[in-house]
Amino acid sequence: LADRLGIRVREKRLVYSAASVIKVEMRKEHGTSPATNTISAARVDKAIARLWDPADEAGAKVLAYLRDRGIDDAATRHHRLGLSFIKTDAAQSPAVGVPFFVQSTCVLLKMRNTDPTCSQGDRFRRTAGSESALWNLEGVRGRRRVVMVEGEIDGLSIWQCGVTEVCSTSLGAKGDVPEVWKEAIPDADDVVLDPWSPQRRAC
Repeated sequence: LADRLGIRVREKRLVYSAASVIKVEMRKEHGTSPATNTISAARVDKAIARLWDPADEAGAKVLAYLRDRGIDDAATRHHRLGLSFIKTDAAQSPAVGVPFFVQSTCVLLKMRNTDPTCSQGDRFRRTAGSESALWNLEGVRGRRRVVMVEGEIDGLSIWQCGVTEVCSTSLGAKGDVPEVWKEAIPDADDVVLDPWSPQRRAC
């Protein structure tokens, strides 16, 4: 609409901001926004089970990857990580499946390739059509201090050290912060950002 009306870049931001406020107010009026393109509980449970099946080579590879990255089994189980796959032109690679939950419903699945030789473009994937979300949303909801990091592996490392009010974004280190993220942590007086992430500039 801004392009159609010939609005300048600076003014476009005002339009986007106004649209975000309207969406937030609509969610407040009608309750939490209904999750779109949700991932079924059965699919999440199946992906989890494959990690702990000793006969499942792909699952064992993902579990070994997590352990090599210093993620202990308790954190893996708590956050319901599972086996996923990233399809490339050549084949498909086992990946860590990280579910993002909103009120116990999986609204997004992010995948992290376990192949260290994969290209940058094949390193991460997420379920198509899903809305941007925060990983460990319930862990930060209502908290006065929130630690926000770029990746889920970073967040898991911090969480298992006892800092449970940690979250990660589904967009990585992007320049913009969606309004829905701000809405999710309205009680936070202190937001600690990953010092290496461009998110600190966006906030």
